[in-house]
Amino acid sequence: MPKSSSSSPVQESPFWLNVEARVRQVGLLIMLLIVVAATGGLFSKGYFSHHTRTAADGKVALEYERFGRLLSDAEIKIVARPAGDPVTTVVLGGDFMDDFDVQTLQPQPDKMYTLHNTLVLVYQHAGKPEGVTLWLSVNPLNAGTSHSWLSVNGGKPLPFWQFIYP
Repeated sequence: MPKSSSSSPVQESPFWLNVEARVRQVGLLIMLLIVVAATGGLFSKGYFSHHTRTAADGKVALEYERFGRLLSDAEIKIVARPAGDPVTTVVLGGDFMDDFDVQTLQPQPDKMYTLHNTLVLVYQHAGKPEGVTLWLSVNPLNAGTSHSWLSVNGGKPLPFWQFIYP
């Protein structure tokens, strides 16, 4: 029987072995960061995505998801508390009309129309002190950042943004 050689049949370079180990470590770290970000809501519903905005005068509050996916439903909640007005007019403007398709709107407004690329919703509530709470289910139409605003009874616009992933 011939004696076996003590040399390895494959030449291994320590440099490339170190490169491979480093790439594997960095890849594992990136994968873990993506998983943590996804479970936290960075790509859709979750802690990082859920956001509430309230106007300085307290007349309007907005709850929405800052991050969403293209052609996936997104929920928006609007609470309008006008000061004793018998009519509440909610206006959504900016990129809202171009970037979103309203699927459902509850409760239904008494009057609804578009004006200069804004959506106008009119509610008659005979001065109820609690105001009006609206739930919108919208479907994003375009990927990217959408800058919109919300106004109640001609008040100062409350700006908000949403980033839609493709």
